[in-house]
Order: sequence, then C-alpha cells, then structure tokens
Amino acid sequence: MEIIKGGWAFDRTAYSLPIMKYLVNEIENRRSTVVLPEDTEIGMRFKDTHCIVVRVTSNYSEEEFMACPGLVIDSMLIDAARADFWYNHKKQYEDHEEYQEENEDE
Repeated sequence: MEIIKGGWAFDRTAYSLPIMKYLVNEIENRRSTVVLPEDTEIGMRFKDTHCIVVRVTSNYSEEEFMACPGLVIDSMLIDAARADFWYNHKKQYEDHEEYQEENEDE
C-alpha cells in the first residue's frame, strides 16, 4: 500500500469510538519503543498523537488498521519522524532569497 504523500487526507475514514480509543492508547504505548531509521528525527509530528491519528486514518480503513495495528502505528510513527527530518534538514524553499528580502523590513 502506498502512503499518501504528506500523510494527510481530508476525506479520511472516521473510526468508531472504541477503535479510536485503542488507536490513541497504542500510539502512546508504541511511541517510546519504535526503532527509528537514520533518516528520521523526533520532532513535533512524531510527538503529536493527533498527527499520528490523522496519518493512520488517512492511510488505512478501520479494518486494515485492526488487521495489524502495531505495524500500522509503527509505520506511521516512522513516516512522521521522516517528515520531521525532511522539514528540518532537507526542505528547500524555491524563492529563499526573495523571501528573506521581503521579510527583512518586518
């Protein structure tokens, strides 16, 4: 399954309340034990439970999630940590010099 670029979708699946509670609890439990690869960073996306919930519900139906919840959560935690790394180290603003010049006066 291909993960949605950016990790978010506006038309994401609404999970039932018991599954949502389980998801949130498992995110909290797994966050401290997931092994992160080198191209990741623990940042705001990784630390934000709501951000991980949105990634899960954007990429997996309730049934897909419940088929293997640990793997899904770990994969979304890693995806969020990769996004943190990318935003902090790789992202290039196309008009960086123009942006700086425009905002020097403020």
